[in-house]
Amino acid sequence: MSERRASRETIRKHMTLAMAAAVTPVPGADIAAVSAVQFALVRRLAADADVAWDAVRGRAVVIAVAGASLARVGASVVKAVPGAGWVAGSAAQVALSGASTWAVGTVFREHFRRHGTLDDVDVDTLRARYREALARGRAVARAMRRTMRHDPAVDEETARLARLQGLRRTGALTEEEFERLVTMRDVAPEDPTS
Repeated sequence: MSERRASRETIRKHMTLAMAAAVTPVPGADIAAVSAVQFALVRRLAADADVAWDAVRGRAVVIAVAGASLARVGASVVKAVPGAGWVAGSAAQVALSGASTWAVGTVFREHFRRHGTLDDVDVDTLRARYREALARGRAVARAMRRTMRHDPAVDEETARLARLQGLRRTGALTEEEFERLVTMRDVAPEDPTS
């Protein structure tokens, strides 16, 4: 598999994780979970491009470029309204989180491909590229969302992310442990028959 194709697959996997995390019923927790997925995505893209990763600098750069948009915060807050609010907020959050994750991945993949590092990020330039990529990300997320409906694997992943968030909230998991576990779906489960 080519390097470019592998990075596209990495971005799509993280989009799926972010879209599943967006369904988390607790307002605010969804944004934290999606942010953790996006940090993990950029860390993975950096590793694939042999770019040194620093967790503090990496988080700061991702937040500076993408941030938590007002639309994502609004969709999260709407979830607090019982019934229809949760459904509407979740639907909006899924689409926005998928699009944002695609845009983050695309922008940082290109930055690292051009031999950029976390230390030479021009935030204004990457933020402008992020906004441009967000429009394309919306189309990609819509297409992915159609294939995710009624998929038991998505329900299972959503439940897993909710459990991990609960463990992080209670202090049973550190932020670093949470981020690592959020992306552990890349690891194939052991075959109990072997």
